[in-house]
Amino acid sequence: MKQIMPFILIGLIVAGVMFFMRDDYEEPFRPELSDEVTESHWTATFFINDIGSDSAETGLRFESNNEQMTSEEITAIEFFAETDVGGFFYQDLELEDFNGVLLHEEACEACGQIEGGTVVQASAIVNWRESGETKTEHFNFRVLIN
Repeated sequence: MKQIMPFILIGLIVAGVMFFMRDDYEEPFRPELSDEVTESHWTATFFINDIGSDSAETGLRFESNNEQMTSEEITAIEFFAETDVGGFFYQDLELEDFNGVLLHEEACEACGQIEGGTVVQASAIVNWRESGETKTEHFNFRVLIN
């Protein structure tokens, strides 16, 4: 028993260190169905997840094309989306911790009735305040439902 005790103690120490030193892992963005459009300031992705189920979600992801777009430069952002399966909007007028990516998703009640071979069209407009100046970009998306 004396010979096994040091191994158990070392195992507990290693397990404790691994538990307390773990890093929160953020999964990569991999939507089920999506369309990506790039404009001058933003790359926007319209996506639908869990299509055909009661928990289907639709959303938008905006990624800045400019590495200098930080929370110091961008003080407010909003976007409006209109799709064949419904519309939604997002607004943050006091943007504090912007890291170059904005992801917003909502439940999609109409996504449960979409049949295969259907094309879902969407359009979005994003407005943001950068260095005291308001800017706008428009996006159009098409997602083919398999």
